Amino acid sequence: LAKARKHQQSLLQQSEAEIELLSQRLEQMEDENCAVMQEQVDLEKAYVALQAELQEARRELEELQERAARAPLSSLPSSSVPARREARGSGPLPLAREASAEDAVR
Repeated sequence: LAKARKHQQSLLQQSEAEIELLSQRLEQMEDENCAVMQEQVDLEKAYVALQAELQEARRELEELQERAARAPLSSLPSSSVPARREARGSGPLPLAREASAEDAVR
């Protein structure tokens, strides 16, 4: 009878130790899960903020494009006019010819 009781005590202690180990593992997994969920929430917030920033940048770009389309070419600064001509395909502005020996004789 004493031997059976000792065996039961031993089984009980093993079960309690296993329960304690599993409880600790459960807490660890819950902590990890919470950390992952918090990271996901932070990433979603960052995503929403970046989307808002992107929308604002698109709106500003559209405004600039509309203003550029409405502005007459003559109102542009003179430094940007040659670049605009090249962009339209009319080619670069003609370069002055270099003087040759024949030109010096004339």
